[in-house]
Amino acid sequence: MRKLPLIPALLLLASPLARADALLDFVNDPENTQQARLSVAGTRLRFETAGSGAYTIIDLAARTLTQVNATQKTTTTTSIEQVQEIIGNLSRVDPAASPLLELAMENLPDSQRRDAEKLLRQAQADEAIPYVKTGQRGSEAGIACEVYQQHSSSGDTRSLCVAAFAALGLSAQDERTLRGALQLLRETGGPWLRLADVPGLPIRYTGSFGNDQYGGAGKLQAVSRAALPAQRFYAPREYRLVSLLEMMSGSGGD
Repeated sequence: MRKLPLIPALLLLASPLARADALLDFVNDPENTQQARLSVAGTRLRFETAGSGAYTIIDLAARTLTQVNATQKTTTTTSIEQVQEIIGNLSRVDPAASPLLELAMENLPDSQRRDAEKLLRQAQADEAIPYVKTGQRGSEAGIACEVYQQHSSSGDTRSLCVAAFAALGLSAQDERTLRGALQLLRETGGPWLRLADVPGLPIRYTGSFGNDQYGGAGKLQAVSRAALPAQRFYAPREYRLVSLLEMMSGSGGD
């Protein structure tokens, strides 16, 4: 094996070309239309849903969460501790009695608001119901996974096929970042608590809420390990800074 001189070798390792980033694309099932995208690079993770015009960036090193609304060209950054406090407070009160949720839902029509409050109450109740391993196995995008199910007291059933982190083929740093982000979800609590509890990353999921009134399914379509542009993990500088309350209420636009 040809050895590189020490300094050029270190420069190569530090260069953008040597960075092993990860891009995980999820699609709706069975339509195969784009659903969500998860990007990981260094200590940063970005999550976005198709068509939403918004995305979230978690910086584990800085312990911050940045929300970006590309449609309104606004952004806000909050410490992870602040987010955990807000979510913790929301999880302990009835959705109809929370000033913060009142602000977030004030522009909804009455019927949609009642439905949202009902679903939030169900999500709060479901925090006590874990996903249980079924013994079944599957695979998506060539990655093996194990099936877990959650049976809600409302009659809804949700299923996850969970891949071990090591099976995703990520770099050591990207795997640590992904594990760290899911650990933050566990520490924060909220509606996603039981999903974050499973030992790995869900790469296929299906289920419903509101006695089958709302449902959906998705799956991992592909994993790319090519280097990603660094600016993907930062809010554009020209975007207007707004408060978290403005971002939640949708009033941060011009």
